Amino acid sequence: MIRQIPPLVKIRLDKGYEGTARRHPDRSVEQPIKGKRNHKVTVLGRAYNYLLSSLRIYVEHHFARLQKFGILREVYRGRFSDHEDLFCLVSGLLNYRATARFSLV
Repeated sequence: MIRQIPPLVKIRLDKGYEGTARRHPDRSVEQPIKGKRNHKVTVLGRAYNYLLSSLRIYVEHHFARLQKFGILREVYRGRFSDHEDLFCLVSGLLNYRATARFSLV
């Protein structure tokens, strides 16, 4: 999946994807700094984690909205070829709504 992302695009991951930067040294991977055993994260590290999480929160909120539609929450029972079209359609509606041009309520 990461190989499909253009090399110049920064990849912002959460702590669960540890080791991605080592496996893909040709990509620009940004991950939060984890504390080691008996060593807490420094003040600078916490500031970096805060900045990174403030950039990622928009994506996390988008995924939460997709789960409200059920596109990510449940098993898709339609044709496999239609799943990407439906995912793009729902994402487009959510993006349109995020720009305050459309209301679903």
